[in-house]
Amino acid sequence: MRPQMADAKAPGGGVLRASGLVGAARVATMFLGLVINMALARLLPLDTLGSFFLLASLVQVAALLAMAGTTHSAVPLVAQALGGGLDAGGVRPVLRGMGVYIGIVLLAVSVIGLAQFDRVAAFAGVDGAGLLLAVLVLLWLGARTCGQAIAHGLRAMGRVGLFGLFETFLYNLLLAMALLGLLVLGGSPGLIAVTELAAGAAVLAGLAALVPMRRETATLPERPGVSLAPVVRMSLPLWLLVAANAALVEAHLWISGLMGSPESAALFGAALRVARLVALPLLAVNLALGPVVARLWRQGDLAGLQALLGRSAAAVLAVSILLLAALVLGGPGLLILLFGEAFGPAWPALLILLAGQALNAATGSPLLVMTATEAQRPAMVVALVSGAVGLALSLSLAAQDPLRGVAFGAAVAVALQNLLALGYCRWWLGLRTQPTLVALRRQEASP
Repeated sequence: MRPQMADAKAPGGGVLRASGLVGAARVATMFLGLVINMALARLLPLDTLGSFFLLASLVQVAALLAMAGTTHSAVPLVAQALGGGLDAGGVRPVLRGMGVYIGIVLLAVSVIGLAQFDRVAAFAGVDGAGLLLAVLVLLWLGARTCGQAIAHGLRAMGRVGLFGLFETFLYNLLLAMALLGLLVLGGSPGLIAVTELAAGAAVLAGLAALVPMRRETATLPERPGVSLAPVVRMSLPLWLLVAANAALVEAHLWISGLMGSPESAALFGAALRVARLVALPLLAVNLALGPVVARLWRQGDLAGLQALLGRSAAAVLAVSILLLAALVLGGPGLLILLFGEAFGPAWPALLILLAGQALNAATGSPLLVMTATEAQRPAMVVALVSGAVGLALSLSLAAQDPLRGVAFGAAVAVALQNLLALGYCRWWLGLRTQPTLVALRRQEASP
C-alpha cells in the first residue's frame, strides 16, 4: 500500500545530526574491529585466534538472545509510555520492566551456558576448558548484554548520539587500546588473558553507559511499580526473529570452525572483516538516509524519494568500486600485511566475499527502504530466508572446503537478501533502489 497524503513535517537538524553520529560511530566501530583482529592475529597463534573468534561470536549472539527482543521494542515502549499509554504508569515502570525482563532471560541464558560450557568450549576448539574461562565468558556475556541494553534504553529516550557511543563503539575502543598496548609491550597472551581483556572492556563500557542513563532517568517523574507484562507482550514476538537473524549471520563462522578447524575459522573471520569494509559507504549513507526516507514516504513524495535513492546509490557505488579495486589489487599480500604470513590462504575466500559485497553496493538501499516504510515484517522475512539459504549452502559445501565453501554460502546470503529486497521495492513499493544511469552520470559530473 502506497502513501496517499503528506502527514509529517521534515525532520529537524537534530534528527539528522543524531543519525550522522550513529553512522560515524558504527563506521568507526568497524574500523576498530579490524584493528582488534589485526592485533589479535599478531598476539595469538592461528588456532587460538580461531577459538577466540568463535567465543566472541557466541557471546554476541547470546547477548542478543538475552536482550530478548528489547533491541526493537525499547523505542515503541518508551514512546507509548511518554504518550500516556501502557496503562499510564509512566516511563520509569516501563524501564524497570525492561530491566527485570532482560535480567530473567540473561540469568536463564547464563545458567544454560554454564551447564553446557564444556560443549561450548569443545565447539570453539578449546581443550580442557576450566572454570576460570567459563566465569570470564559469562562475565563478558553479562556485561555486553547490560551495556547494549542500556544503549538501547538511551536511544528510546531520544539520546541517539549516546546510543552510537555505547552500543559497541566504546567497547571496541577499550579492547583495541588494551590489545595494542600488549602488542607494543611485546606481550604473549593466551586465550584466558585475551578473554579477560574482552570481559574487562565490556564491564568498563557498561559502567560508563550507566552514567548518562542515571542522568536521564533522574529527570523523569517518580512512579512506583514495574510494567513487566506490556514489555513481555511487545518484546516476545520479536525475540526469536532477532536472535534467529543474528545466529544466521554468525553461523557461517561457526560452520567454518565446526566443519573445519579453529584455524579455518580464524582465516574466514579475517577475510570477512576485510570484506565488510566495502559495506562502510552503504552503512554510513543508510544511517543518515533513514529519517529522510521515512519522511518522504509518509508525505507521498515518491518522485523525490526515487531521486534521492538513485543519487545516494550512485554515490555509494562510486566509493565502493574504489574500495573493491584497492582490495582486489592488493592481492594476498594485503591479508599478509594486515594479519601476517599465515593469512595468505584466506585470499580466495576474500574474493568470494567481495563478490557478495559488490552486489550489495550495486543494489543501493532496498532493505533500508523496506524498514523505513511499511514493510518491516517482509524485511525480516527476506533476511531470514536469504540467511537460511546461505546457511544451507555453507553446510553443504563446507565438507569439501570449510573456507571457500562457507565464503560462498555467506556471499550468496548477502546477494540473495539484496535481490529479494530489490524486487520487493520494485514490485510492491514502486521504487528502484539501484543507481540509475542518470544518477551515475550526475555523480560522475559532480566535483
